Amino acid sequence: MLGALIGYYFNQALLGFLVAGTLVNFWYLYNVANIAGVIERSNLSLTEDSIWSHLTKIVKKQSKLVGVDGTQSKASRSVGRKLLKEIEKSIDMTMDGFCLLDKNNSLIWYNQAASDWLMLSEDDLQTPINHFIDTPAFWNFLKVDDYQNRLEVKAPNDKDIFLSCQLVPFGKSERWIIFRDVSQPVRLAKVRNDFTANASHELRSPLTVISGYIEVMNEDVSIDDEWKKPINEINRQTIRMQSILSDLLLLSQLEAETDKMDDQIIDLQAIVLTTKKDIMSRKNPPERFEVNFSHSGLISGDEFRLQSVINNLIENAARYSDTGDCICVNWMIDNEGGHLSVIDNGVGIEAKHIDRITERFYRVDKGRSRKAGGTGLGLSIVKNALQNHNATLEIRSELGNGSEFICHFPKERIVA
Repeated sequence: MLGALIGYYFNQALLGFLVAGTLVNFWYLYNVANIAGVIERSNLSLTEDSIWSHLTKIVKKQSKLVGVDGTQSKASRSVGRKLLKEIEKSIDMTMDGFCLLDKNNSLIWYNQAASDWLMLSEDDLQTPINHFIDTPAFWNFLKVDDYQNRLEVKAPNDKDIFLSCQLVPFGKSERWIIFRDVSQPVRLAKVRNDFTANASHELRSPLTVISGYIEVMNEDVSIDDEWKKPINEINRQTIRMQSILSDLLLLSQLEAETDKMDDQIIDLQAIVLTTKKDIMSRKNPPERFEVNFSHSGLISGDEFRLQSVINNLIENAARYSDTGDCICVNWMIDNEGGHLSVIDNGVGIEAKHIDRITERFYRVDKGRSRKAGGTGLGLSIVKNALQNHNATLEIRSELGNGSEFICHFPKERIVA
């Protein structure tokens, strides 16, 4: 209101809004300083492992920054205790589950939602969190310090409840693990995947019949030459539809069977060399195909999924490269894990497409993709198969200068 009056008086609406915004910010900072002052002067008795001890330290630090000072009093201590109780009450009322973990991933504190989903009690404090969710995927999730990564798990108290987990750093060595109920989107995704899988399966039979008749017609010498071209086009489109259905079924399988990993020792180099042999035996192969493994390519993983990753990445490199181009596959290991890169010097990708290129049926150049025989599902398959291994896909590309697709595997997957 004050900003509007000022703007009206000076006939400057923008000036009025700026003044109002500045006053609101000063009011907010004043209140923050008051709260910091209350906690600074409250001298609350808190245990060292308490979450509120951590919160108090943070607010004390902030209070020094704003110059809060003053003598202690019973009133300020009382207000401080009330403030911390209100914070605890607020977190308990959230729909998300909060657990505070120490450096050993043992439970320090939890709120009501986490207690309900994980069936926690006071006796469970100082117990490792993986005692309540005991799956290999959750173990790997805790080991990798990737705070952008999320994992879906089933709630121990109800297998129909799906929880999304995310780690958040806190203090010097503690971490939050935040649980969110994602049951509804998971169920919707399952319905979508089931529909896709069923539809793809049902369409395969009629396509197989059509393909058989087209093959017979192609070999029939009695058919007029004027029909040869449309018959060849029908045959090409039928093969393309069969490829799309195969990829849809594969993608549905990867999304539906995330907890059915068949972990074993896999030799990545052997898979790469087999794929290279297939690519180089085709008509118009790339001029060069280099394979450089500076370390052993042995990792722990699911052979079927890892073959899908390597085959799709190399197929993409070959599909979007010209005859005189080069494909290079590199493997290296460092302190963070193993890194498999597939490099080509083909057409490249514009930066605006890179964030979306792993979406289903997303195409950078629709005409070229269809002409090259792509289904639009290869990178979606790669992304899902890597997520099953707690691995990530990095894409580097520049239009006209080729592309590099890098698979980053966590060090827990590397076999020494």
